Amino acid sequence: MPEIRVTVASGQPATTELIAALTAACAEIETSGAQVALVLRIVGAPAHLADSPSWSNIRSVNRWERLLRRIERLGVPVLAVADGVCTGPAAEALLVADHRVVAADFVFQLDGDDAAAWPSMAIHRLGQQLGVAAARPMVLFRTAVHAREAVAVGLVDEVAEDLAAAERAVLDGWYKSALTDVGIRRALLLESAWVSPEVALGAHLAACDRTLRRAAGDDPAGSPSRPVPRRAADPESISPQ
Repeated sequence: MPEIRVTVASGQPATTELIAALTAACAEIETSGAQVALVLRIVGAPAHLADSPSWSNIRSVNRWERLLRRIERLGVPVLAVADGVCTGPAAEALLVADHRVVAADFVFQLDGDDAAAWPSMAIHRLGQQLGVAAARPMVLFRTAVHAREAVAVGLVDEVAEDLAAAERAVLDGWYKSALTDVGIRRALLLESAWVSPEVALGAHLAACDRTLRRAAGDDPAGSPSRPVPRRAADPESISPQ
């Protein structure tokens, strides 16, 4: 499967260059209609860079959180490949990936200070993805999670000796699967933690109808890489300006 790659330096603030690169990648995916994958290559940081928040003002935080949400809404699969200490905005980016491959020296730790972890949306995603019990030490005490433990709790999917080879294997597997409507299925999965079955039914029926119509050669929604339509109640629409 062809891919669009963005490098994320762990332990560093979300720079203008990083935001521009991710924004450009999202725009290309949303408009091209091509069946591609987004690869986030997370380069590890020295451990001491996890000791302080990476942000200076709320406008920057809001911009970054909206970008992560945009990635979560992409209609293509997202792969994260990481080594070393994963912290700061890089740790937050890891959590929006659909599949996560890490090296044996991988360590995940939320940034923050002696008092607590930085209260980013990473806390929400950890609780949603891992459950409160597994996420609690990472959030309340900033406990560092090493590679093998990260696999055990479901934070990452695999530990690889050869990251490049593992990345290629994942992308080739996705290509052979001819993945479509990844964004819609991802949205249904993420909403399953808080949406009641009665509320979820309409979205699931719409997704099933789209799948059936595609199988019949009539795809009413166009390219599978289009983002999932935003709902009126989406928390993203209430973010501070």
